Amino acid sequence: MWRIFEKIASRPSDALNWSQAGGSLQASSAGRWWASMPLHRRMNIPSFLEAQEEIEKDWDPVFGDRGNELVFIGQDLDQTRIKMELRACLCTLEEIEQMWKGGYFEDPFPETMN
Repeated sequence: MWRIFEKIASRPSDALNWSQAGGSLQASSAGRWWASMPLHRRMNIPSFLEAQEEIEKDWDPVFGDRGNELVFIGQDLDQTRIKMELRACLCTLEEIEQMWKGGYFEDPFPETMN
């Protein structure tokens, strides 16, 4: 079983949930990243103000609160192989620059997700 809270290059403003257990797979919207909106707008949202310290404690100067969180549950997992394969999924510096410039990335997800 695994669950991912993720950012993908084709949707830099959208947070996504991805969960999988056996043959069951679910992908859904988790809302928007706080960093996708200007500070003055965030400051008018009560849920941001209530959690601002927690949200900003790991704030990245480039990506803000955008990030990926993964949880793997299983036995005898090959951690070295998993880490190697996940690193291969990361964007290169060139791809990150392209993302910020609004470049096109193939997006396998439906246009709207629940």
